[in-house]
Amino acid sequence: MPKMLGVLITLVLVIPAVYFVNLLPISNHAKNIGGIFVGILLAIIAVVLLKQFLAF
Repeated sequence: MPKMLGVLITLVLVIPAVYFVNLLPISNHAKNIGGIFVGILLAIIAVVLLKQFLAF
């Protein structure tokens, strides 16, 4: 279960970070790069969650 807690903490940290980045006065190109990075991160988290559920 500690892994699940870590995933939840990661989500809690990532979601506000996404909103914060969107509020920054940066170019759309930089936002797109950040969006891709966050998307990859969320995909990794989803895979970890699936592995956790399949392990039981």
